[in-house]
Amino acid sequence: MDKKMMENCTSMMNAMMKGGHSSGAGMGMMAASGGLLGRRFISRSILSRPLAVFSIGATVGALVYKNRAEIMKAFEPVVKEAVKTSARTGDAGKDFIQEQRERLSDIIAEVKEEEEEEAKQQAEESD
Repeated sequence: MDKKMMENCTSMMNAMMKGGHSSGAGMGMMAASGGLLGRRFISRSILSRPLAVFSIGATVGALVYKNRAEIMKAFEPVVKEAVKTSARTGDAGKDFIQEQRERLSDIIAEVKEEEEEEAKQQAEESD
C-alpha cells in the first residue's frame, strides 16, 4: 500500500465510524489496515533492534517459567486430547498397514498360484 491508498483507507474508516456503519467490508478494511500498520511497526522498530528482540524473549521466558504451574494446568486438557487423538491416529494407521499387508499377501499368493498353473501347463505341453 502506498501513502495515497493509506490516506484513502483512513478517510473511509473515519467516515464509516462517524456514520455508525459496521459493515463487514468496513470492518475488514479496518482490520487489514491495522494489521498493515502493526506489521510495519514490528518489522521497522522492534525486529530491527536485536536487543529488543532479546529483551522480549527473555521477558516471555521469565513469565512462562514463573507461571509454569498455571500454564500446565491450563494446557492439561489440550495435552490429553492430543494424546487421545494421536493414539486413535496410531491405531487407525496400524489397521491400515495390516489391511495393506493382507492385500499384498493375497496378491502374492495369487501370483504364485498363476505361476504354478503356468508351470503345470508348460509341463503338460512339453510332454
